[in-house]
Amino acid sequence: MKGYTIYKIAKHTDWSTDYADTALTFNIGFVGTDSTTQKIYNAFLFAEKFRKLKKKSLKTFYFENIEDIRNVRVLYVNGKGKLDLSRIKSKISGHSVLLCTEGYPFEETMINVVAESKIGRFEVNQTNMRKAGLTPQGRVTLFSSRSEENITNTEDLMTMIRAGKDVELDAQDLAVLVDEYKQMLDQIDQQKLEIADQTAELEELVTLVEEKQNQIKLQQRDLFSKEAKIAMSKRDL
Repeated sequence: MKGYTIYKIAKHTDWSTDYADTALTFNIGFVGTDSTTQKIYNAFLFAEKFRKLKKKSLKTFYFENIEDIRNVRVLYVNGKGKLDLSRIKSKISGHSVLLCTEGYPFEETMINVVAESKIGRFEVNQTNMRKAGLTPQGRVTLFSSRSEENITNTEDLMTMIRAGKDVELDAQDLAVLVDEYKQMLDQIDQQKLEIADQTAELEELVTLVEEKQNQIKLQQRDLFSKEAKIAMSKRDL
């Protein structure tokens, strides 16, 4: 859901009218080596095949170093990587980049995904967004758990949908949700296959162990029979 959250926020963020974007694609960048960054990056790589933002095809970039960051509209940074956020902010300064972070102070970022939330709860620092020439639309602040306007609706999108509440979603929103769930189902199916393979291996191992136990029992019986015959022979002597 964190990938969906970033997509949703970018979709409902306005760039200033004088912002010149010459890229043919909507570029989203990721920096960091932690597993969360990798997972979200991979999700956006998958979304490149069919998803658009601001009427442009998605293009995803992974930056191994802060110095490599360039030509992105959105940048995701995870604090687990212990990256220097001040250097990153200096790198993107003046380029109207929507900075999405996880694990950094609310005051230092624009969009802060709550680290302990697996469902993509986030905080919006509208002051920092506006300084960069960005304006969050109403939906962004509505679904945020914290903003300068003290909008404190902490219910995430999926919770509201499950509860049957009236949530305005367009066809693209629904498509993103469906894609997200399909990926989850695919992961579950893959896990089922892995469990089935492991179960088959265990069953085969159990069969081999049982066969070995039966062999040992037969050998023991044969040994006892031989010992009994030897004992009878001794008595006859």
